[in-house]
Amino acid sequence: MDDPQISSQADPDLNKEIDFLKERLDRQELLIIESERRLVPSILNFIKAAYRNQPKGKLWAATKALLFSFFPSGNASGGSGVFALIMTLAALYFAYWANVIGTHSNEIGIQSNALANHQVKLEEATRRGSISSEVTAILDQINNYQISQPNSRDLPSTIIARIQTATQIMLPYEQPMIESGGKPPYYSPERSQLLLTLANLHLSNYRSILDDADFSYSFVSNFNLRNATTTGKAKFHHCQWKDAKLTQDTLINSHFDNSSIVGGKVSYSSFSGSDFFGAKLQNLSIEESLFQSCNFKLAVLVGIKVSDYNTFVGSNFEGAFVDDDFKSDVLDPLGIRSGSYIVIDPKVLKSLKN
Repeated sequence: MDDPQISSQADPDLNKEIDFLKERLDRQELLIIESERRLVPSILNFIKAAYRNQPKGKLWAATKALLFSFFPSGNASGGSGVFALIMTLAALYFAYWANVIGTHSNEIGIQSNALANHQVKLEEATRRGSISSEVTAILDQINNYQISQPNSRDLPSTIIARIQTATQIMLPYEQPMIESGGKPPYYSPERSQLLLTLANLHLSNYRSILDDADFSYSFVSNFNLRNATTTGKAKFHHCQWKDAKLTQDTLINSHFDNSSIVGGKVSYSSFSGSDFFGAKLQNLSIEESLFQSCNFKLAVLVGIKVSDYNTFVGSNFEGAFVDDDFKSDVLDPLGIRSGSYIVIDPKVLKSLKN
């Protein structure tokens, strides 16, 4: 059996021998790498030395071998070729870092867009929160008045003025991308909410509650506006109402120009003298109501079901777009000459209804 003491004394000599052999092998490897003249092995040696954290000696040997592989000694154009190679490698180097910087820039851009979108959401939440507080304050005032004057149909001028002021500052604006649900890109959510609240709570019963208020660019659907009365100052420009029920309303001399009223029902109401220039009335049922002396110039009237053609007596249909039913049920009995309006082609009408 070997003596442990003797083995421990022999280990240092053995380690020195191993280190010596490693150095010889490294030098031999450097000579082999440097003496390589084949192009492909030279390129592979260069890539291995450059990107795998090899000793600098190997990188230098691989570089010399690569240069000699491209330009063997004795070639008169070797100098210019070396310069061209250096420039090519430099271009590749800068292209690599440009790509890295570009990638980081894209990541920063994505983060910036996310932050901007988040900021839009915060601003939108703040805007809606403030207007909700104002609407709540108005409703509180009306509620207090209802308690003190349960039989009155006339609100105090202070409440009317507050509603007027609120609608004037609820300006329409282009909707951010966070909006969905088929809403138009440019409207006033705040005016829409206030109008919907007044209608659903039947607060429109109060006379003059809509006077001088501006509900233009409002977008509301499935609401019931009942007993609303104005003195001819209601503003509903560029509105979009869907499936609305308008019952016993007196909205004479009101402004509905460029608005869209699609679906729903109008019953026992009067819109006489109102302006519907460029408006669209579609799939609307009209019962015992008046649209006399209205302006329907350049308006679209399709899918209108009306019980009495006298509903539209004295109205202007110059340049209006109508379907065959409206022509035969209303315009022909009224004696409106056919050249003043346009009957929509059935194919176009089908696409419009879809």
